[in-house]
Amino acid sequence: MGLTMLPEDVMINVYKSRFVPEEYIGAENIRLSVYKSLASASSEADLDRIVFSLINRFGNIPGPLYNVINEYRLRLLAARVGICSILLKGCGVQFCIEAQNREGFGDTLINYINAYWGRLGVDYHIIPSTNNLLGFCVHLSAAEDKYSNISDFLDKFKSVEKLNN
Repeated sequence: MGLTMLPEDVMINVYKSRFVPEEYIGAENIRLSVYKSLASASSEADLDRIVFSLINRFGNIPGPLYNVINEYRLRLLAARVGICSILLKGCGVQFCIEAQNREGFGDTLINYINAYWGRLGVDYHIIPSTNNLLGFCVHLSAAEDKYSNISDFLDKFKSVEKLNN
């Protein structure tokens, strides 16, 4: 399927508010164990079990923790398709992908970016690079559902990668 990387090698930061609230889990050692469990999750099923356990033990998950969980879900998806990072920056959400040495990879990627984000009416721009990375920035508004848009993009990117191999 093309490039894959370890989830722990992928940097994800798309939410400003992302933490385990003290009001939700009072004990610091338990909050730390939640972070550790999330970081060691290697599949969606692992994350689902963690979420189930949290709800069972502490009740509904608050927004900031939900954001942490979504970032770990994105990390798993990004690792599967070879995306190095997805970071919230001043202009929007920046994606960084290791350049492939395959004929037409860059063109295929740019065509896919154009088709996907263009269909949604979302502006983006390509980020110039001097290293072996391809970067682009998507201008999502604060009101848009970042997780759904990004996870859908990554899921469809997986299909483009398969076609391009």
